[in-house]
Amino acid sequence: MKIAYFSPLNPLKSGISDYSEFLLSYLSRYSEIDLWVDGFKPNNSAISQYRIFDFKKHKNDRKRLIKYDAIIYNLGNNPEFHAGMYDVFLEYPGYVILHDFVLYYLITGYYLNYLKSNELYLSELYYNYGDNGIRAAKEVLTGDLPPLQYNKPGKLPLVRRVVENAKGIIVHSEYAKKMVLQTGICNPHVEHINQINYNNEINILDDEIKRVRAKYGVTDDEILVASFGYIAPTKRNYQVIKAINEIQTDQNLKVKYLMVGEGDYVDACLNEKIMKTGYISIHEFEKLIHCVDIVVNLRYPSMGETSATLLRAMTAGKACIVSDDAWFSELPDEVVVKVPIEEEFEKPALKKAIENLVRDKVGMQGLGSAAKEYVLQEHDPDLIAQKISSFISKDRLRSFTTKYLDTIADKLIQLGITEENGDYLKFLSKRIIKVL
Repeated sequence: MKIAYFSPLNPLKSGISDYSEFLLSYLSRYSEIDLWVDGFKPNNSAISQYRIFDFKKHKNDRKRLIKYDAIIYNLGNNPEFHAGMYDVFLEYPGYVILHDFVLYYLITGYYLNYLKSNELYLSELYYNYGDNGIRAAKEVLTGDLPPLQYNKPGKLPLVRRVVENAKGIIVHSEYAKKMVLQTGICNPHVEHINQINYNNEINILDDEIKRVRAKYGVTDDEILVASFGYIAPTKRNYQVIKAINEIQTDQNLKVKYLMVGEGDYVDACLNEKIMKTGYISIHEFEKLIHCVDIVVNLRYPSMGETSATLLRAMTAGKACIVSDDAWFSELPDEVVVKVPIEEEFEKPALKKAIENLVRDKVGMQGLGSAAKEYVLQEHDPDLIAQKISSFISKDRLRSFTTKYLDTIADKLIQLGITEENGDYLKFLSKRIIKVL
């Protein structure tokens, strides 16, 4: 099977870049793959083995797409990385790996920045939500914030055109699959295939771990709690800070909190025990995962995404605390600690979860070991590549079969064959079954 594969790739700073680069080495075991990029040159040397087409620089190359057995589009919610790809998808529909259920920012950026058309944007909102969509569009366009800083994207997922046009949709959770099906838009070909585990197994010596921890002022007898990724209200960093502060004050436990990533919304809370790294390289990012004791990966509200960072932490054998919502709720209770998303319960539960892990080192290690075993089994990259290949192959066969049977039915009608010709229809059915 020959596949055209659309995705951001490094140097574009996207989790989907990492996802695709890791997946490709496994998916190429089952298919011949060409890469299609949007005006950039991939910088990963491992990518050089694939033929690469730049659909932005060479628009006429798009005509080649009809020659592929399948086209895969990796769609996320960032218009900078996905607007051009989405434009191609509308002309040449294919299979979509839907990394985010909510596509508000992608669709808004596509119409307002990529196409530069308020009129088409209004039309798209109407297409998705009728008169309510027009009212929502006016709220977005006339609000105090720019459209791409709209703070209620979950109200406007804007996925209708993707769901209606995709030949098949792959999502990473039952939650996302449910959300797609609940749109009421007819597309029966929606498959849940787990997020890939693309954690790089790195061996870090104890001396190196001590050095890294010492860099942030963490001693051997202190517990280092960390959150990874962009620092934002949806990551609940402020709630973690409040819980950590109460633990330090009430329980006098030696705990420090490190936020690994960029973002300034909690900078006023920083001190010698509440820290952040700012931007760091992916190598340093992975190294830090191995150097912390507890990972807090909260997410609310959810955009229907999964967390590759959490999978990395689990693979590293870390005790992890997550929000009991969306995909995170689907993880077994034996491999993560879940805290409720309701405002009045979140912080107390988070505080208790951290305290319990800090006081029970054996339990902390046991949770981390169970998490690692789970991810290695359920998020195995080769297994996931097989499932993606199988999903597309079966769907193509189903599509071919449907067209084949429709053609036969049309011919039978033209020949005047009806239910009265029972014996002939039985004979024909047996022949068709043999062919299929």
